Amino acid sequence: MAAVTIRPLREEDAAYFADEERKQGWHTEEGKFLDRLRDVRAGICISLVAELDGVPAGYVNVYCRHGSLAPSSLYMLSGRQDLFPVAASGCLRCLCRP
Repeated sequence: MAAVTIRPLREEDAAYFADEERKQGWHTEEGKFLDRLRDVRAGICISLVAELDGVPAGYVNVYCRHGSLAPSSLYMLSGRQDLFPVAASGCLRCLCRP
């Protein structure tokens, strides 16, 4: 059975995800992910990465708006929709500053 790990987005993920998205035809730059990390540091979002057997497989950015969570993007490199069952079901508790 595959091992799925959920962890915070890290700076080194920026190059990996930008490259993977470009392979799929998107015009993604690393800055997109670095912007998300700035938002995390500012306390307005959480950015999570799913690893499948130790390899990044997808990410989600969840922004706090008016005291609630608003998933702004849910992206699966592997196409597996079951990697973020917690985020998809809306069960994340807000980790953003009030």
